[in-house]
Amino acid sequence: MSGSLLARRAPWLRGNSLLLIVLSSWLASVALLVAQRSPFGDLSGWYSDHLRNSYAVWIFLRRGIEIYALPFGQAALRVPFRHAVPELYSDEYFLYPPGSFLIFLPLSLLGQWLPMTKGTFGLIGIVWIVSLAHAAIYAWWKLFQEARVGAASVLSAFVGLFLLRIAFSGFYDVVWVGAAAMAARASREKRYETAILWCAAAAFVHFRAVVLAPLAVGCLWSLVREAPWAEWRLKKLFLAFLLGLLSLASFVYMTHFRVPPAGALVKLFHNEYGPTLVVVLAAVFATVALRFSGIVSAGTVAIVSAVALVEMPDFRGAWWHGCIAVAPWAAALSSQRSRSFKGVNRFVEANLLFVLCLETLVYRDRHGGALGVGAQFASDYRLDRPHRPDR
Repeated sequence: MSGSLLARRAPWLRGNSLLLIVLSSWLASVALLVAQRSPFGDLSGWYSDHLRNSYAVWIFLRRGIEIYALPFGQAALRVPFRHAVPELYSDEYFLYPPGSFLIFLPLSLLGQWLPMTKGTFGLIGIVWIVSLAHAAIYAWWKLFQEARVGAASVLSAFVGLFLLRIAFSGFYDVVWVGAAAMAARASREKRYETAILWCAAAAFVHFRAVVLAPLAVGCLWSLVREAPWAEWRLKKLFLAFLLGLLSLASFVYMTHFRVPPAGALVKLFHNEYGPTLVVVLAAVFATVALRFSGIVSAGTVAIVSAVALVEMPDFRGAWWHGCIAVAPWAAALSSQRSRSFKGVNRFVEANLLFVLCLETLVYRDRHGGALGVGAQFASDYRLDRPHRPDR
C-alpha cells in the first residue's frame, strides 16, 4: 500500500524537488540559528545591520526624510525604540532607498509593540532575512533549470551558499538579488513589462541594483521591437517608472548631504595596482560577454565593474557587496534568443571566475567567499574579533 502511494507521488516529488530542497534548507537554517548563541541573532555573532534597518523604519515613521539628511545618531534623537542601536552607527548616514522600509516594517512594528529581549528580536530579524534568501535561492535555481545551464549544479550550490551567508549576517541584499532572477525569468518568457518591473523593484529596495539597468533597457528595447503599442501593459510600466523615480530621488537627496571625498579613487589608482587590474578584468569579461552572450551582458559587466571601482576606496572587507557580480548571470539568461546555447554556457561559467576575482581584488574577503558560511558556522569570526561585553 505504502509502495503504491509512493509510486503515485513520485511524479509530484520529482516536479517539486527544488522546492522541497529549499524548504529543507530553510528548516535546517532556522534550526541552526535557534541553536547558536549570538547577541544580535546573526550566525557570526558580530553583524547588526538588521537591527539598524529595523530602527530606521521607526525613525522614518517619526521624522520622514530627515533620516537621509542627518547622521544616524542625530536622526535617532528623541525617537525611542525598544531595540534602539544608534550608538553602533551614530556617525553614518542611512544609505538605502525607500523600499528598505517596507522590507523591515513588519520587524519594526513587531519589535516596538511586543516586549522581547534584543537577542530574540535580532534572531527574528535574521530568520526573516533567511526566509527572503530562500525565496531568492529558489528563483535562481529555477532560472538555471529553465535555462538548461550546463554547470547548473555548481552555480546553484555557489549562489545558495553565497545568499545564505549574506542572510545569516543580516544583510537584505538577498531581496534585490532574488528580484534579478525573477526579472531574467520574466524576460525569457517575453513578459518584458514584468521583467522591467522586477528590475525597478530591485532598485527600489537597494541602490546596488543599478547593475540591472542594462537588463531593464534591453527588455524595453525588446518590447519596442516585438510588441505593438496597443499590447503594452502600461500599468506595470508606470509602476516601474514610479519605483525607479522614487529610488533615484532618494539617492539624489541623500548624496546632497553626504558628498564622498573627492579624488579618493584617483589617489587609489596612483598608489595601488588593484584598480588597474579591475579595469583589465572588466575589459576582458565584457569582451567575453559580448562574444558569447550579447550587448546586454557586456553592458552589465561594465556597470558592475564601475560600481566595484567606486566602492573600492571605502568598502574593503564588505564581502557581501560582491553580490553585484551575479547580475551578468541574469543578463545572459534573460533571453532565449541570444547566441548559441554552448556560447551562453561558456559565459555563464566564466562569470563565476568574474565573481571570485571581484571578491579578491575589490572586497578583500578573507573568509572564503561563498564558502565563508562555513567559517561562520565554525565560529571563526568570533575568534578573530574583540570580545563583546554583552556576549
